[in-house]
Amino acid sequence: MQLRGAQPVSAPRELPVRGALKATGWLREEIPASRLDRYLTQQLHRVPGFDAVDVSAGYRLSVPDTRGCNWSGNVVLLHGSRAPRRELTAAALRPIVRAARARFNMSE
Repeated sequence: MQLRGAQPVSAPRELPVRGALKATGWLREEIPASRLDRYLTQQLHRVPGFDAVDVSAGYRLSVPDTRGCNWSGNVVLLHGSRAPRRELTAAALRPIVRAARARFNMSE
């Protein structure tokens, strides 16, 4: 129902911001491989039962992948004799690696 004499309401216009960049994704923080290894290991150690497993981030890609990440995500597990089974470790590590790949790039 339209009120007599009322003007139609339009959606607000987006105003351009001077110097603004159009971001198509997250900007990743660049960190050395050793720091990435420590981060992944610390995140895994927060999961109960995985304190005997250390993680190495694997290798740096020569060209970033389609999502902009420049490290493989194929991590190397370094573990002692009391470590959980490999399948359990992989399942616990999967979301940690996914989040880290979205957050970090490996510096040279």
